[in-house]
Amino acid sequence: MKTLDEYTQGFTAALAKGAILPTSARMDIDGIGSIHIDERSVTNNVDPANCIMRTTHEIYDGLFNGTGEPALAFAKGDLEVNGDMAVALAMPGLFKRANEVV
Repeated sequence: MKTLDEYTQGFTAALAKGAILPTSARMDIDGIGSIHIDERSVTNNVDPANCIMRTTHEIYDGLFNGTGEPALAFAKGDLEVNGDMAVALAMPGLFKRANEVV
């Protein structure tokens, strides 16, 4: 599994290469921390966001790597999403771009 720093670096690189997110998002990953993404920055701060997703490190790693299915994780209760669902629906594309650079 990747580290919090590796996830953060992937998102930072993806945004630098033109990836966009419709609004702010925060991913709270049990056991390792948080990733906050807004229009052009990525931090590990627990700042307010329009969409907040919570899951375990194992589930998150699968989502980030493309081996996990977000809709299935959500349906099973392994992924909690609060706020703007449009952001949650945009995340698989951002995960793919971020994973390509890590």
